[in-house]
Amino acid sequence: MQTICMTGAPEDGKRNVDIVLTGREMPEWFLHCKDGSICFMVPGDLNDKFFGIALCIVLGPKGGKAVKFPVETEIVVNGKGVLSEGRKDFLIQSDHVWIQYFPLSKLDIKRELLRDDQNHFQVYFKVLKGRLKKC
Repeated sequence: MQTICMTGAPEDGKRNVDIVLTGREMPEWFLHCKDGSICFMVPGDLNDKFFGIALCIVLGPKGGKAVKFPVETEIVVNGKGVLSEGRKDFLIQSDHVWIQYFPLSKLDIKRELLRDDQNHFQVYFKVLKGRLKKC
């Protein structure tokens, strides 16, 4: 049985969207990271086509016990922090896939921050209780 929880209001383009699914498989189109972080480059010719960023992690409880734990997400673009957000409402007792979407309006990215040639994105995840199984 699949459990789906979706928050946010994507139609206004100003709120992030969270989708939480039971399971442990990430969609294939997400880049995988190591040790809770991922870095990637975005060509400058995509600056005007950039609408937001989608992220995916797999969370699991420690020791098989149901646990409520916070997850922190930080996004850095060209050396400047553009998002630092914590979530504290995960209560899980099995593995869950969490897909997050942050629209450009939610990120503190000013056009002058973006470079014409390429932009360096860094994303960090921190799980304070429970386990970050995949990202």
